[in-house]
Amino acid sequence: MELFACAHCASALTRPVGQVRFPPYAYHQVGNGRQMSDLMDVGTYAVDPDPSGPPYRSWEDLAEGEAEARGYYAPVPHYLSDGPPGRPVLAPADVTGTVLIPGSAGGFCCGITGQDGPNLACAHCGHPVGAREDDCSLWQAVRLEPDAVRRVPAGPRPPVADWTVLVHERSGVPPVRANGQWNDRSCQEIGTTLVDLIVAADGSPVRFDHAGTATVFERALHHYQPGADGPAKRCALHGPGRP
Repeated sequence: MELFACAHCASALTRPVGQVRFPPYAYHQVGNGRQMSDLMDVGTYAVDPDPSGPPYRSWEDLAEGEAEARGYYAPVPHYLSDGPPGRPVLAPADVTGTVLIPGSAGGFCCGITGQDGPNLACAHCGHPVGAREDDCSLWQAVRLEPDAVRRVPAGPRPPVADWTVLVHERSGVPPVRANGQWNDRSCQEIGTTLVDLIVAADGSPVRFDHAGTATVFERALHHYQPGADGPAKRCALHGPGRP
């Protein structure tokens, strides 16, 4: 575990958190005027490997081959970030030692964003340290400036929880709403996992070991791989207590 401290005065800015993978859907907007949930679980953080935040450049300003090197293979209608990579991303509830910077909270549709730069400052010294995002259709998160903070060890990481603890003892947002629909994060996780399955299958049919997994993915795989042929590839669950 570690916490993030202000690089200017060393004051703690967050609670102890543990690093997890960066959500591949972090920049996916959902709907319009929709109040979104937190991108990160409380107690965790991820590091954005790509450039984010200002300054921005238009597609026309990119040098030859630069778009492809950044993973873009077709023109995009919006500006591309030319900010630094490596921004830590946390749940707002884990950020404790900051204050909003007056007049620096871009967005203002239903909330704020960091599109104009940092909107959070260290509560102790006033140095800009990051940006909170909670505008409509955006995942709620705090993105820290990589050069304005430093990681400080904060004790050992908790042991990996088994399935009994995850299902029965840890509170969290249920994956399915009361109306029977998947919540927003579950939809995004299922979508990105489906893409991974299609790539891994590489045109072959897929055999699922778990009935619940087959219920979620089998129909979609048949839709996107209508001509799947050859020996079936096996898909099994992975996690605590499983090989």
